[in-house]
This record gives sequence, structure tokens and C-alpha cells, in this order.
Amino acid sequence: WDGGMSFHGGLILSIIVAYLFCRRQKISFLSVADIAVIPGALALVFTRLANFVNRELIGRVIESPKWEWLGVDFGDGLLRFPSQLFQSFNALLLFLILLIIFRRKPKKGVLLFSYLTFYGLLRFIAEFWRAPDSQIGFIWTYFTLGQIFSFLMLVAGVVGLAAMRR
Repeated sequence: WDGGMSFHGGLILSIIVAYLFCRRQKISFLSVADIAVIPGALALVFTRLANFVNRELIGRVIESPKWEWLGVDFGDGLLRFPSQLFQSFNALLLFLILLIIFRRKPKKGVLLFSYLTFYGLLRFIAEFWRAPDSQIGFIWTYFTLGQIFSFLMLVAGVVGLAAMRR
């Protein structure tokens, strides 16, 4: 097996299962999702730190000498961007954004769609410093599959937020 768990696939499955559970229990999916995304964002902070410690999801090779001070050797003799730390910081930023929104007592679904929007945006950007999955490589010249899925998350979040404003 040369693959790993995909965050995006896990998120989609989690949303489907949560939706079906809520429907069966006759409880509001949006309320449950709004509650779940805040600790979910915080969990991502520690997940990405664990990825760094375990040398998983390594960054792209640093090609410019001016960025070598930032580089980490993950055992292959190459200085790479610590993309896991970038993503951990992004997850912390996401957690704080969601807390600010939560304190404003938003309508049902705002936290879920904000999570999708901001995670999609932050992950899309962070992927520029992450090495693409070896079994997939780049899609459309310079973009990774993670960026494509993150862009779709961003779009879904924006569409959801826009629909709620109507």
C-alpha cells in the first residue's frame, strides 16, 4: 500500500454519515456540524504537528538559498519547507476564526460553511509548499489534487454562505 488517508475523503464520508445520522435521529444536521467544526479545527492543529514529527506530508524541496534557513531535512538529505507546520498554523488560525464567529451567535450552518470556506482557502495556499503525493504528482501542471479538492471546499463554503444570506 503506497497511499495514505485523504483528509478530503474522510471529511466527505464524515459529512455523509453525520447527515444520515441526524436525519434518522430527527436532529438538525447544521447544528451538529456547527458544533463539530470548532474542535475539529483544533484537532487539525495537533494532527499536522504529528505529521511533522512523523515526517509525513513533507514539504517541497527548497530551491532558493534565501529560504534555506527555513528548511528541514526529513531524512532524504534535502532541505524542505516544513509544510506540516504551515498547515498546523493555518488550522490554529481557522480555529480562532471559528471561535470569533461562534461568539457572534451565527445562524445554523454559518460555522460549517465558514469552516469549508476558510479551510479550503488556507489549505489551497499551504499546498504550494507541500510536496505532491508521490503516487499522484501534479494535476494541471502545478496544482496538486489536494488543491483541487480544497478549491472545491472553498466553493462549497462560499455557495453555502451565500445561500444562507437569501
